[in-house]
Amino acid sequence: MDNLEAMEIQENMEELYEVENVEQECTVEELLIACVMDRPPLWDSRLPIKVRSKTTRDKMWQEIYTVFGENPQYSIEFLSKKWRNLRDTDVRIRNDYTPSGSGAVKKKKWEYFDSLHFLKDTVSYKNTVFNIKPSCGGSSSLLNIKPSCSASDS
Repeated sequence: MDNLEAMEIQENMEELYEVENVEQECTVEELLIACVMDRPPLWDSRLPIKVRSKTTRDKMWQEIYTVFGENPQYSIEFLSKKWRNLRDTDVRIRNDYTPSGSGAVKKKKWEYFDSLHFLKDTVSYKNTVFNIKPSCGGSSSLLNIKPSCSASDS
């Protein structure tokens, strides 16, 4: 094998390495979501308070800061504010989200909608408003009301 062949092989390996790294790269938001998801005390209010104490949460934010390379650009304060913003945006978007078949205009899906799905059972979202009237004579278990029926409905 001569030097030319060795250089070509080296270049091909470098190109392959670059492609693999590009596939593994992710945004700050995606990495932050993954880090927080792996640490339930930061997001799951259903856990006992002992498990999600301030000391525990501070330690976990320090771990996340370490994952980000202890870069001053990504301080613990910056990361926690970024997380709060992502979580609050998720709540706002899920409150506005209209499930398929509801007759509303389709909106573009938020890029982190699926990534933040783990929050769904831990955050209170607004209930969906029904546009279908309950039938007469029955009660709606969801609305817990009895419809008033006129004589002409019977």
